[in-house]
Amino acid sequence: MLTRKKMRKILLAIPLTRELFFLFFQKKLYRKPIDKKIESLIKGRKKITGVRIDNLIVSLTSFPPRIMEVKYAIYSLLDQTILPEKIVLWLEASHFPNKEQDLPTEFSKLKEYGLIIMWCDDLRSYSKLIPSLEQFPNHYIVIADDDIYYHKKWLEKLWFEHLKYPDDIICHIAEQILFKGKVMLPYIYWKRYVKNKSAGYHMLGCACGGILYHINYLYKDVDRTDLFLNFAPHADDIWFYFMAVLNGTMIRVVEKPYTKVRYVNPYREYGLNNEHKLSTINVDNDFNDQQFANIKNYYGIDIYTLIERQNENKNNPQLFGLEIYTKGMEQLVSHVRNKCK
Repeated sequence: MLTRKKMRKILLAIPLTRELFFLFFQKKLYRKPIDKKIESLIKGRKKITGVRIDNLIVSLTSFPPRIMEVKYAIYSLLDQTILPEKIVLWLEASHFPNKEQDLPTEFSKLKEYGLIIMWCDDLRSYSKLIPSLEQFPNHYIVIADDDIYYHKKWLEKLWFEHLKYPDDIICHIAEQILFKGKVMLPYIYWKRYVKNKSAGYHMLGCACGGILYHINYLYKDVDRTDLFLNFAPHADDIWFYFMAVLNGTMIRVVEKPYTKVRYVNPYREYGLNNEHKLSTINVDNDFNDQQFANIKNYYGIDIYTLIERQNENKNNPQLFGLEIYTKGMEQLVSHVRNKCK
């Protein structure tokens, strides 16, 4: 049987069909037009026009093989309708012995628009969130990936959904945990790109689409390096899922989410070169299942029962913070009015 995965593998093996695949499904960022926009921004010919929101930061991490490409992700984060107070790029100090002298020259200029470079220990993919939780405990933190070019309204959707549902973790892309009877199916059979209007424990947010967190949403063990580097060394999404579950925080997908991911380097993402990517370790080698089981067993969580109880209570009336949403909208309108004066 010719599965979708096998068909994609055939398409990607042929240069012509590969480029058509990238073009048709909008998987590839064409860099030349963006290079011109970055140059215009650096030279002051282009302005940042988004409305800046206090107490909101976007946090991401990178490492040497990708550092020359991360400017595209950063530019997309600056070119939003809503801007965070800061864009924090966490880098592991041991990877850049000369600190900022080892970084692309564009970074120094991008700092004028809200980019901050901060240094941390080797936490692997966890560097995108753990140091920010510790450094900015009073901020809402949206995590992003360093190899994705984000839609202009990506952050706006996350923020407005948060204002409507202030007690939930908000994301664009989630996977739905599926069962056969009471037995949880392997990760490869979970449903991706969920467009579920209700929050719950049945969804696992994916960092590639962006996830909005606050330290109060997560269990007290969230920064336990002795636990997450042991149980889930390559699966920060899974660790943060359990930290939400243990804290009683549900995961919610935004209304009309942006699920089409445009990669800065799709050749790496689809395994067309030898560059490192986590999905090769986690998905192709079924390591996600092992890491999920490690955490579940350590904390003794019955995911099936948890989700069943959630479904039993789904018809109970809940207050979703509409007053906070209205107040947030008023704040945004005030920002826009002041900007236009």
